[in-house]
Order: sequence, then C-alpha cells, then structure tokens
Amino acid sequence: MENEPKKGKQKIEMQLIKYERARVISFSKRKKTLFQDAEKLATRSGDEVGAMLFSPIGKPFSYGSTSIEEIIDKFLKVKLEHVIMLRENLLDLRHLKIFAKNCKNLTRKKEDEY
Repeated sequence: MENEPKKGKQKIEMQLIKYERARVISFSKRKKTLFQDAEKLATRSGDEVGAMLFSPIGKPFSYGSTSIEEIIDKFLKVKLEHVIMLRENLLDLRHLKIFAKNCKNLTRKKEDEY
C-alpha cells in the first residue's frame, strides 16, 4: 500500500494525442487556460503579454493584453534594435582587434629599431 503511487495529480509523458477529436478537445481546453494565464500575468505584473497559436486545423488564435499587433510590432522592433546593436558591437570588436594588432606591430617595429 505504501509503495503504490498516489491517485492525485501525476506526471504523464508528453506525446502527441493519438485521436484527432481528442486533440481538438484538448487544444480548446488548453487554449482557454493559456489565454486566462496570459491575462492574469498581464494584470498582476502590468506587463504587455501576447500569445499566438494555431489550432490543429490551422486556424489562428491570439491574445494580447493590448493589441496583439502592437505587441508583435514592439517585439520585432526590439529584436531588430538588438540585432543592430550586436552588429555594431561586433564591428567595434573587429576595429579593436585591428587596432590591437597595429599597436603590436608598431611595438615590434620600435623594438627592432633599437
């Protein structure tokens, strides 16, 4: 009796649901819960929250604490700014490496002159 697993909430292995009808029902229930959790997060934290997903038949669904379009635009803008900043930092790093190499070469030249 002691070694038997309890009947409460148990972990189940995550895998594709075998039957299409069961997948559709599961999607519907989980979509509702996901959007409720997203709304709670936005309300409690004051952050902008967005969630997008597609049903098993390809129908799109979205939730946005403001407008999902605004959230996507903001995300892409921040992402682009981050990429630009990384590229600029990489360019600065390359310039620093070239500068360091030139300094090293000048130091060697000076040492060779003496």
